[in-house]
Amino acid sequence: MQPIQIHRKAEALARFGAFISMADDPGTGTLVAVKDNIDVQGMVTTAGGKHLPPDPAQTDAPIVSAIKQSGCSVIGKANMHEYAFGVTNHNVHHGIARNPMDETRVPGGSSGGSAVAVALRLCDWAIGTDTGGSTRIPAGLCGIVGMKPTTGSLSIEGIFPLAQSLDVPGPMALDVVTVASALSSMTGGIEFATVPPPSWEPSLAVPQGGRTNSTKRHQPPGKASQEACRASTFRPGKRLRMSFSPSCSPKRPRTTSSGCETGRRLQRWRPQHA
Repeated sequence: MQPIQIHRKAEALARFGAFISMADDPGTGTLVAVKDNIDVQGMVTTAGGKHLPPDPAQTDAPIVSAIKQSGCSVIGKANMHEYAFGVTNHNVHHGIARNPMDETRVPGGSSGGSAVAVALRLCDWAIGTDTGGSTRIPAGLCGIVGMKPTTGSLSIEGIFPLAQSLDVPGPMALDVVTVASALSSMTGGIEFATVPPPSWEPSLAVPQGGRTNSTKRHQPPGKASQEACRASTFRPGKRLRMSFSPSCSPKRPRTTSSGCETGRRLQRWRPQHA
């Protein structure tokens, strides 16, 4: 579908609130919707709120530069939960994003607009950001695929943060193969295998022997639950290898996401843009 057709379709489906803004001349190639907390040169970054300066970004975020170099074009800035701090995408500033499967329901968030754009086929794939589920939750609710890459594997420069200790951008698409290809574009061309090698055998990771903050040990999974996994997940005759026995120490540092991280960053904009 050509960009002009996408624009017309987006206007016809405006009630779903997929975009905050759309590119005037996106160009050709693979069309990507970019969550509006990510800088795209020449477009305003709102992060779903009203506090940020209304000036267009001067440069692309590194992940946007990477996808452009791989032949992608940005079709628009996707709607999102205000400052990525929520999972409903009920945005009072830029419009409510609605679930394409049932517009009376929420699409999830905070990357709700990205999921809506993909599900309505208003782009080939989309970029969201994920701190505690913000690509995966809307993907699940809208019937698409969303991925949170390993934290730190992709640059978060040029992205308005929720919690830098956990933030990471991630691809969203209609299928796993497209997500793998999108992730390759975001990383600057690293290839990811989409077909398992012939020798691959499935395995199920079952936590065993972990510890709580006290010295009391968890009980190992029951035999009935293991049998249920075998019956529902693998074909008859497949051997199931049980693995992954972590030892969680109460002394191990734990990383938490805090609204304070976002609040501190907003402080500097409040005098001019309250």
